[in-house]
Amino acid sequence: MSTESELEAVQRLKDVLSAFSTDEARIKGLKMTPKKGDVFIATSPKCGTTWVQQICHQLRTKGDMSFEEISNVVPWIETAYDIDLDVDTLEQPAPRLFKTHAWRNHLNISDEAKYIVVNRRPMDAAVSFFYFMQGWFFEEGTISLDAFVKRFFLERGEPVSIQKNPSYWHFLTSWLPMRTNKNVLWLWYENMRTEHRETVVKIAEFLGFDKNDKDLIDLVVHNSTFDFMKENEPKFDEHPWKMKRNVTIGLKPEAGMKTSKVMHGFKTNRDRTVSEETLQMFEQKWKMVQDITGFASYDEMRQAW
Repeated sequence: MSTESELEAVQRLKDVLSAFSTDEARIKGLKMTPKKGDVFIATSPKCGTTWVQQICHQLRTKGDMSFEEISNVVPWIETAYDIDLDVDTLEQPAPRLFKTHAWRNHLNISDEAKYIVVNRRPMDAAVSFFYFMQGWFFEEGTISLDAFVKRFFLERGEPVSIQKNPSYWHFLTSWLPMRTNKNVLWLWYENMRTEHRETVVKIAEFLGFDKNDKDLIDLVVHNSTFDFMKENEPKFDEHPWKMKRNVTIGLKPEAGMKTSKVMHGFKTNRDRTVSEETLQMFEQKWKMVQDITGFASYDEMRQAW
């Protein structure tokens, strides 16, 4: 059971995140009109977003690593305007790339744009989200994993307005109707781990690059390994956003400066202890997906598709 101080820490986390992006920036980003050939990387948080950003950017630039931070060249449309990036006029190599955590209902969907939707086992996404936020949005030791999952991750629901983020499950179900569309590439994080090269080839073909260009594929595979990205960690740590927005939303200037989006690779030795009640809540949440797909679990759905 969460303590009173822990519940207060969770509430502080929610308060901080409520100011994460300004309403103006979020609305302008989400209401952008896609151009022909634009590519949107759409994921729920901690489901492989940064990994796919890197793969796509490396493909279109043939391995260029001169960018300051990945979101400067593959903008997160919900927050771009808050760090002075205009998604409509920003110069990008072709194809233009964008990132979003929004559910489909909040985007201007275009048949002439492309969408890469990445999915991950929900409990794994929740655990990764906890360790990502710890040390940036809340201090280590103030919120337990169980309290974070139960009082934050699982409490998210259907967004009541464009200013709100969807739950993992609402995000997933909103994109399901587009899964088989020709302009949608549906990926599974778990398959990306075991089939890294095959995933790069699949993305290359989807974006219109030569999947048989061995030199390019070799380069992109190398530049999207965990070890390579960890060696270049400052390029994947959101430091431009932290420098611009930390103090504004009530955090210390140095908050999160030692954390990045390149987390622990594929290690499984992090604490994953949650209560039986919390695990049952995950099962209950999945029922909204089961009602649509007929699949009783994430793994059953992934294996079938």
